Amino acid sequence: MYELFILSEIFDHDIDGYRLKYILENRVGHKRKVSYGSLYPQLGKLEKNGLIELIKEDNNPRSRKVAHITAKGRERFFELMMEPVPINGNLDFTYEFKFGSLRFLTTEQQIQILNEYAEFQKNTIEHNQQVAKEMHNYNFMSESDKKDTQRVTGLRIAQSRAGLDWANKIINEVSNDAKRTK
Repeated sequence: MYELFILSEIFDHDIDGYRLKYILENRVGHKRKVSYGSLYPQLGKLEKNGLIELIKEDNNPRSRKVAHITAKGRERFFELMMEPVPINGNLDFTYEFKFGSLRFLTTEQQIQILNEYAEFQKNTIEHNQQVAKEMHNYNFMSESDKKDTQRVTGLRIAQSRAGLDWANKIINEVSNDAKRTK
């Protein structure tokens, strides 16, 4: 997740760790705490793997370094953008990072990512609708547990419907923009 974020943020301009942390904090909001202790090791790893260069700024008395993406880093960025998003705790953040970098991709690639997200949302809706439908058969749950679970399931369905509506809206925008530029 951090690899995609860093490569996407430095794709078109160099940036220092302080600003990367600030941008990342704004991206993830209050859902996750961001520390230099997690960011700087990732920068070091990316540099070691030849994906970025950390360049000391000559005109800065604090010896600040800026991250600069390499050709290998650009290749890795495109690989990460087109990889399927694994279903794990970082799924939402990964998609959000991808959505924030769609401008670097072709129209077809943008639509592919948006369609994958839409499909995930459809599957989530179907799964939660099935759970809600079968809830009355769950004899191992008390009625109050069932009621609470139904509410949470309803929330998940509403969130996924909103995500699906958003994805379809952006797919239409991307498609219409591509038609206008032809």
